[in-house]
Amino acid sequence: MLESLYREAEYLDFDGKFDEVMQQKVKGIRTDKTLWLSKKLFQDAFSGNHEKPIHLSLSYCPKLRSMLDILYSLPFELNKKTILGLQAGEVMMLDCYNEGSYYKEHRDGGFGEADTGRKVTCVYMLPESSGGVMKVNGEEVELKRNRLLLLKSRKVSYEIPPTLHKTFLLSLFISGPCDSRQ
Repeated sequence: MLESLYREAEYLDFDGKFDEVMQQKVKGIRTDKTLWLSKKLFQDAFSGNHEKPIHLSLSYCPKLRSMLDILYSLPFELNKKTILGLQAGEVMMLDCYNEGSYYKEHRDGGFGEADTGRKVTCVYMLPESSGGVMKVNGEEVELKRNRLLLLKSRKVSYEIPPTLHKTFLLSLFISGPCDSRQ
């Protein structure tokens, strides 16, 4: 499955489906490219409804569809074991980091005015090969295939230093109520 996931992500990159986050690129915050994928997009693609060019491309990506279904179940599983009150999300982001791409240190959520509603960030790693790192609260975590990180978005910062090899990251941002304990 890992090889298929990487091949499908690579196919979408070759097909030109990723977009640069231009405003943040100009400001020097990040140089990766992103593609937002939803259960609805996959549903349309696999039912033969090819209204948009992305639908035809996604019809060749069954493993990415399966991965979205797996990530979709995470809030339910986490809610069984915690009191976080997480909400299901039907959209994931596929990031493409070409060699040398980066994303400076940031948090996906916060408190008060910085609250985005994101409570947990799930990051599934698909690097081309070993050797890269991701920094979580300043500590290095190896970018390794088939690794899933769950980060408490409001309290944990992370960054992707310039990558050594092409890397894809699947991210699911899970929303939930504010943490009263902050």
